[in-house]
Amino acid sequence: MAIKPGGFQMLHLNRPIVSFLLCLLSLIAVTRSASAEVTKIEFTSKQPYGTFRTGDYVIWQGMIHGDLAPQEAIPGIDKAARNERGRVDYAAKIILMMPAALRAGNGALLVDVPNRGRVYAEALYNSPRDAPFLSGTLEQGTGFLQDHGFAIAEVHWELGQGAELPSFADSDGKTRYVEG
Repeated sequence: MAIKPGGFQMLHLNRPIVSFLLCLLSLIAVTRSASAEVTKIEFTSKQPYGTFRTGDYVIWQGMIHGDLAPQEAIPGIDKAARNERGRVDYAAKIILMMPAALRAGNGALLVDVPNRGRVYAEALYNSPRDAPFLSGTLEQGTGFLQDHGFAIAEVHWELGQGAELPSFADSDGKTRYVEG
């Protein structure tokens, strides 16, 4: 393990995990012609998540960094600061729950972009019928998703909930955020 400046431990990923993450990021970043790019992924923790019918699961937590074209149809993006490539930087918290042995999974990835910072996938699919989970939980519950080999990505895009959104100063000098 290498230590990143600032004290976070950076985890070195093996080839199958890197391939998996590149597939994940292409799903996240490409909603139409490749105008958004992921430039860096930092994982700061990896922990066991549990054992299910398909085997052991791990939970990774970290940040995705990328940039967007300033011509995007997002209110205010044209006013946000540009990086050295003339694009607008962003970062978002990411949580991955996936089989420890990638081949044990079913090859499907469920991507959840939480509204108001509250994750939904576990509450929707793993909630026990007699005691439903509220949104925002990462509890295993029934383990339905994991028992069936799904990988789950929680990508936060909410100011104050793990996202570092582009910003600009309006005509009154007040900071505004690009949240579209």
